[in-house]
Amino acid sequence: MAEENQGKANRGGNHDTATNSSIDFFISYNGADKTWAEWIAWQLEEERFMTILQAWDFRPGGNFVLKMQEASEKANRTIAVLSPNYLNADFTQPEWAAAFRRDPQGAKGILVPVMVRDCKRELAGLWPQIIYIDLVDLNEQAARKALFDGINLGRNKPITPPVFPGAIKHNEAEEPNFPGRTSSVASAKLSKEKLALPKLRSSRSFNPYKMRDEWIEYITSNLQEAIEREASLDFYADDIEGHRQIRILRNQDTIYSLNIKKGGFGSGDAGIVFSYAAGRMIFDRGSFNAWGQFAWDATKELVVLELHDISLLSSFNIGDAKRYTKEEFLAALWNKIRSTIEKSDR
Repeated sequence: MAEENQGKANRGGNHDTATNSSIDFFISYNGADKTWAEWIAWQLEEERFMTILQAWDFRPGGNFVLKMQEASEKANRTIAVLSPNYLNADFTQPEWAAAFRRDPQGAKGILVPVMVRDCKRELAGLWPQIIYIDLVDLNEQAARKALFDGINLGRNKPITPPVFPGAIKHNEAEEPNFPGRTSSVASAKLSKEKLALPKLRSSRSFNPYKMRDEWIEYITSNLQEAIEREASLDFYADDIEGHRQIRILRNQDTIYSLNIKKGGFGSGDAGIVFSYAAGRMIFDRGSFNAWGQFAWDATKELVVLELHDISLLSSFNIGDAKRYTKEEFLAALWNKIRSTIEKSDR
C-alpha cells in the first residue's frame, strides 16, 4: 500500500529518468510491439502515472544496457508487453526476470504481464503460473478498461450491484434429459431451439494502406534492434520521397542498402516494392528486387504479403507469388542480410 500511495502522490507527465525516483511503471517490450507499448504508456500517463519507456526516455549517447537495468530497478512495477516476439527475444528476459525476482510470489504485483498478441502457445517456464492482462482482440475502450482493472492492486469489485439470483427464472421441476437418450421427445425439443453455428471466416476486411505502413515499421524496428546489438555495426533509416531507406554500416561504409517503397510496380497504391544492394545503392529508383500486395489468408486467419520475388530473398525466381506472414518475411530477410554482412567480413 505504501508503494501505491507513493506512486499516486508523484504521478505526472514529462519526467527525467535520471533524477526521478518515483516511477510507477517500467514498460518492457520488444521492438515489434513498440506501438502497443506507447499506447499503454500514454493511457497510464493520461491518468498521471509515471512511466519509463525506451522509445521516449532513452536518448542518444546513453548506455542501453545500463538504462534498462536502472529502469527495472527504479520503477515500482514492470509491465511486460507479451507477444511471440517478446517471449522469443533474449534481451527481454532480464527485464521481466528482475521484476519477478523482487516479488516471486506475486503478492505486490510488481510484474504485470499484458498480452497484446496471442502467445499462449509460447508461454513456458514461469509464465503459465503468472496471471496476465489479456488485450487480444479487444476494442480500444475495452482494452483500456482491462488495462486499468488489471493494474489495480485492490479488489476487482464492480461499481454496480450484481443481479439478484432469485430474479432469474429456472425450470427446476423439468426433468433433465439423459445424455444418452435419443427419443423423439428430445429430438423435438432440439428442433425448437436455435443453434448458434460459428460464422464462416473465409475472408476479412482490412485496410491495406494501414497494413503496409505497419509492415514497414515492423521491418525497420526489428532490423534496427538486431543491428544495434552488434558493436561493429551501425543502423540508419529515413523516409525520402515515399521511400523508407535503410542502411547498415560498418566503419562509416554502407555494407547493405534496402529501399522500401509504398505502392509501385504491379501492386497498386496499397502495395509495396523492395530494392536492395550489397553496399551502397547505386542503381536508379526504378529498379526493384521484389514487389507485393497484402491479402487475407483464411487458413492462418491473418494478413499475409503475396510477394513476387526476383532476387530479394531468393535467387531470380519470379514464378508465382509466395505468401509470408510478418514473422516469416522478417526471418527470411534477416537471413539474406546476415549472409551479406558475413560476406563483407571476408
